[in-house]
Amino acid sequence: MWYDQEYHSVNSERKVRELSKPEETLRWFWDPVEASGLHDLIYTGYSSVTHAMICALCERWHTETISFHLPVGEMTITLDDVSNLLHLPIEGRMLDRDAVVDRAHGITQMTRLLGMLDVVARAASKSEYGAHICYPTLKRLYEDHLTVARRLDDPQMREKLPERDRRRQWCV
Repeated sequence: MWYDQEYHSVNSERKVRELSKPEETLRWFWDPVEASGLHDLIYTGYSSVTHAMICALCERWHTETISFHLPVGEMTITLDDVSNLLHLPIEGRMLDRDAVVDRAHGITQMTRLLGMLDVVARAASKSEYGAHICYPTLKRLYEDHLTVARRLDDPQMREKLPERDRRRQWCV
């Protein structure tokens, strides 16, 4: 199970790197990303991780001690390690959900936070498990919002400012 999750995250990282990112001059995009404290994740990758390395780590992972048992001794990964390696601030409250997000709540979040039409969100969540959305749908949605937001930056489109601002928010 751990291997499947790790392999999936490696593939997900490659997909995220394929997303077109706006130029640095589009501050409406980059300012919120930087303010979130997650900006450095854009530069984090697993390009040097090989299949053999993942298999070796899987073989050495012990769920009883939640650590790796290596020839040089036991190794545990701490939040401090995560913070230092990924340049993530570890502060504030942890997510405290007791249950998996159900489909109805996921659809509400997709329409509110991603700007999806309700019917599209329902169709997308039917093809996945519960409140999930598949990567190609998310990528297409992101690229559409980015394209429209850029087009609406035209000074002649002043009457479309609320639409531009919504598209920007959904893109971010």
